[in-house]
Amino acid sequence: MNEETVRDKIKRSNCWKLIQEEFNNDFLGFLDSEANKEYAFLENMLDALIKFYRKDNPQGEDEEAILRPYKVWKKIRKLQGLVPINDIVTGEPLPFFIPRYQRGYRWTETQVKQFCEDIYQTPEGKWNCIQPLVVKVSNGRIEVIDGQQRLTTIYLILKVLEKEPGFTLEYKTREKSQEFLEEIGDESENESKDNIDFSRMFAAYKTITDFCRDNDKGRFETNFLEHTKFIWYEPEGNEDSERLFSRLNTGKIPLTDAELIKATLLNKNNFQGEKSSESNEYVQRRQFEIASEWDDMENSLHDEAFWCFLFDPVDKDRFKGVRLDVIFELWARKAKADKYDEHQKIYGEHAVWKAVDDKLNPKKDDGKTNGKGGEGQDSEKSKTPDERATAFWAEIRKLYGTLQTWYRDPEIYHYLGYLLCREEDTIKMLVGYVEDWEEKGCTKKKFVDKVLKGKVKEDTKGLAKYINDILEGSPNSEGRFDYGEERVRPVLLLHNVLTYLKRLQVAGEQYDTLSPIRFPFNLYKREDWDVEHIASQSGDNLDNPKSINEWLASICWTLCTRMDNHPKDGDSNSREEQTINIDIEELKRSEEEKSEVIGHIITYLQSKENEKENKEALDGIKKLYKEGEARDSLDNLVLLDKNTNRAYKNAVFPLKRRWILYKERGEKVEPLTVKIEEDKLQVELKPSKKGSSSYILPCTKDVFTKSYNEHMDHGLEWTREDGKRYLKRMKEIFDHFGLLNEEQN
Repeated sequence: MNEETVRDKIKRSNCWKLIQEEFNNDFLGFLDSEANKEYAFLENMLDALIKFYRKDNPQGEDEEAILRPYKVWKKIRKLQGLVPINDIVTGEPLPFFIPRYQRGYRWTETQVKQFCEDIYQTPEGKWNCIQPLVVKVSNGRIEVIDGQQRLTTIYLILKVLEKEPGFTLEYKTREKSQEFLEEIGDESENESKDNIDFSRMFAAYKTITDFCRDNDKGRFETNFLEHTKFIWYEPEGNEDSERLFSRLNTGKIPLTDAELIKATLLNKNNFQGEKSSESNEYVQRRQFEIASEWDDMENSLHDEAFWCFLFDPVDKDRFKGVRLDVIFELWARKAKADKYDEHQKIYGEHAVWKAVDDKLNPKKDDGKTNGKGGEGQDSEKSKTPDERATAFWAEIRKLYGTLQTWYRDPEIYHYLGYLLCREEDTIKMLVGYVEDWEEKGCTKKKFVDKVLKGKVKEDTKGLAKYINDILEGSPNSEGRFDYGEERVRPVLLLHNVLTYLKRLQVAGEQYDTLSPIRFPFNLYKREDWDVEHIASQSGDNLDNPKSINEWLASICWTLCTRMDNHPKDGDSNSREEQTINIDIEELKRSEEEKSEVIGHIITYLQSKENEKENKEALDGIKKLYKEGEARDSLDNLVLLDKNTNRAYKNAVFPLKRRWILYKERGEKVEPLTVKIEEDKLQVELKPSKKGSSSYILPCTKDVFTKSYNEHMDHGLEWTREDGKRYLKRMKEIFDHFGLLNEEQN
């Protein structure tokens, strides 16, 4: 019989009729092309058919036996996404293979009992979802990468329920385990005693038997077969099975929603519409397009500037390295609307994936938790899989595009970035902002002015009156923006954010570019922040000789470096030792203020043995450079990272200033010292050491460099007048952006 005759007989066979039901094209021509490896079952079946009709069939296989691999393959194709246990039990038995790198059966009596209890307690009308089964399908076998313990327990439950398991378990290194499982029963106890795997399997079998005896077995069986599901997951790509097994089981790293969604979305069945019947190229092209766009979006979300505009760095742990999960969660919350919380309670940690699965495969769910109602489900069902997948991916791209648009627009970036710093449930808030953005008739100006600035104004309500009271010296009994009030931190942050936006406007940067002049939310979110007093609040901040000497040295250094040819604190050579030696008599002849304070310092240094004279000299210095009255008002507050703030503790203003400037450039502050040497006042600045750096907010830096003071003074204290200038500039910038109510001005 020649090849052509064989092919004709094949086409008239029952096998070929089933093949034609599955494919609407010339299957033989398809196999002659460059077929994917997953079609190996069909190729083997075709070879067997050819042998059969050539009478080259020494094993005597009949047509039904030859057809079996095809039936297995067809059953596997249907096991996509969320799979009921019953779908495994019925139909052609599935050949599962447990590779050598898998350990033996290890579930304890407690774990088995809890597994049964979870199934038994499934509420009526709901379903119980167990952890994913991760597999690789190759050459007629299903390699189990993760889920062996659950799969073995399912097999044992089916044996207790006296149901055909509907699958086989072949073990690479424990050959007799398969036979033991197939024959397990009450009489297997003796056989189990000599093998640790057998012993644990039998113990689990007995636990399940006892559970069914002590509970309603019929209810348990119904819940198990009809209301228990698992996620069937076939990883894409060529990752080595053992490496994948290690990744999933080292620390039990679970599959993320994004990984499950990717497998569901790129399933070739999603692209089998009219176009896919023309050629396999369409399917491959669509898969490639989506995978490429997926990678582009994922990579951009790893840009820390973009990510931290929206989320905290700690959220990276929440999303387990697959940051596109946030887009899918945003989509799911938006799609399910007010039903999402209920949906999440039902589906737990894979609620997002289930929402996507509802979209791509609406027939799998009755729509009870669909936020859009049954009508939405019917509409989705009427579409082809290709149309549903294309529509879903378009929605994901649109969401991502919206976030990118916001990131690139300076106004939205600064206002929204500030607001998201204030929110605990960022994704929930983003859903609201997306809905506002997509509302019919919404323009960018309306979104900024009405939505974002409207929300920001809630934080600045009453601020104008508060500032005016301080500037006018009138009593401010409310103190709504004082230290300890919850409203003070947002206002201080907003002042810094708007300072960047104002600088951007002054620079005249184009709004369609990513200017470097923008508030760095990524740097801000790296730190924990304290609301810090500018002028120290404690009367005991000079409570030991070391801190007193450093304070006095800073006074001397500041006053003396205003003279020519003396190095200045903060110069580029700060890592070199610097010393000032000033003739005492020369200092005494200097301007009155300098002469008076230097005189007190000299007296203090020379009178260590005379307690009274020593104290009087120190009090004289404090009187000249006092920190001012203790005040908790906004004119004496800034934001400072906790590490810097708690390192210098409750230091006086000039010492805080040194700490902050050095910390910003990554240098560790060494103390200034002052002493008298041979009729000279010697101030020594030891070389700084390399240390850790911190981001210093612009307004905090402006405060400690006295940038708000148009006439720079000695910088030894933060006065009431300094505070008023600070508040005046703060009010001006808030007013510039229209964030103070008119009636308050």
